[in-house]
Amino acid sequence: MHKRVAMCRIVAAVILLLNVVGCSSLSGRDLIETYSSQMSNMRHSVKSGDIKQAIDDIDPGSPHNTSYYLRQLELGRLEQLAGNYQSSEHHFKIVEDYLNWLSNQAQYRLSHGIQNSVDMLTNDSARSYRIPVFEQVMLHQYQAVNYLHQNNLTGALVEVRKGELLQQKALNNHPDEQNTVEQRYQSQVQSVMSQYPSMSNLISQSMSQYQNSYTYLFSSALYLAANQPDDAYIDLKRALKVAPDNTAIGKLTRYLATQLVMPDADELKARYPKFDLNNSKGMVWVFVEQNLIPYRREFAVRLPVPINHQLQYWSVAFPVLPDSIKPSRSVKIHADGQVLPAQVSTQLQSLAGHALKDELPGMIVRQLLRLTSKSVLADQMDRQNRWLGLLTNLYNAVSEHADTRSWETLPATVRFAVGAFAPGTVNLKFSPLGQTVAVPVKKQAITLVIVSSIGQIWKAQVFTL
Repeated sequence: MHKRVAMCRIVAAVILLLNVVGCSSLSGRDLIETYSSQMSNMRHSVKSGDIKQAIDDIDPGSPHNTSYYLRQLELGRLEQLAGNYQSSEHHFKIVEDYLNWLSNQAQYRLSHGIQNSVDMLTNDSARSYRIPVFEQVMLHQYQAVNYLHQNNLTGALVEVRKGELLQQKALNNHPDEQNTVEQRYQSQVQSVMSQYPSMSNLISQSMSQYQNSYTYLFSSALYLAANQPDDAYIDLKRALKVAPDNTAIGKLTRYLATQLVMPDADELKARYPKFDLNNSKGMVWVFVEQNLIPYRREFAVRLPVPINHQLQYWSVAFPVLPDSIKPSRSVKIHADGQVLPAQVSTQLQSLAGHALKDELPGMIVRQLLRLTSKSVLADQMDRQNRWLGLLTNLYNAVSEHADTRSWETLPATVRFAVGAFAPGTVNLKFSPLGQTVAVPVKKQAITLVIVSSIGQIWKAQVFTL
């Protein structure tokens, strides 16, 4: 009787093993190839300036695929760079609808539990991609850009408010301690972290993944355009807190603090230069997006796994980002006799580093549990049939990959510059990029310029607010 039960369990395990790809909506390619490897052709096309080919390089698959919504983010960003704003809006809307459903749908907890049981026999790629907070914020910002192309300032404001609520909620709720499951395996987590490459230089360039000065500045411009200076000032202060050495942000904050008679106006006057703006001029805000955000790579470590009351060491893979900030070219903007230095305001690559750091403890615990499950299954298979044991061990080796998923078409660095000009057309000459953009300036209005300089791509989006 016991032998029959044991055999039934083994047969059930084999069936699960053979059908795991289909059950988890994890394609065979996802099983044996990391996401970053799959996106290599897309990244090459972007850097070579062929956006159409980059779009064609991405197969979103079906909504049941665990990386489907991440690929929608990639497509939304690429379609925007290609100038297909309605298509971009459509892709971002798919992701936003999914996130809204996710936050309200109790059914997901059941399906996610099934995914968790399946990823015990595969890897973390069998789990639906959990979009980090900073990526969700950028989703709303780029959707706001799509609305601006439709002259829909109200819709754009709704999107930036969504992004702000996400950041504020995450700041308030971010746990300072590991959860109960992670604490139970604290020694193993610490053992892996001691081997893990340092990301201290990378993450030191920002405070957390929840404070993005790019989005704060962008929302400030929209608030000013909507005649909401108090809201604009609040977000300028937030941006300045993240990037206190950015002169352009400092003088804008000083100007608005003076206009609103804020208590810190004198303090800002002592630190930042005066902004030469009066009622006869208009403002030009320039954002320069540079390079592609670094993609996650695999890094092998040895993980101590307790199996049959004995500690065994296994070589396993985790995602890693380079511990350095990818340098971006300095940019100066020449216009009407002025020279506007575009200083770094945001290192999105640093936000990505913070996001990965936040995810690592959970990844390590899941890997620990996964190895235990795989080892027990392999041992049971081997006892019943040597070939089944070999097959299981082979499957375990093939399926052992790091989850390298992340939004790879985001910019690595964002620079910011601001100037005041008389009404008319102003030619912005970007040095040493060698490009010129003609922008309209209106009295007491804001001209918003978003430049994307990525490899051979040069795209300028201009809005009069």
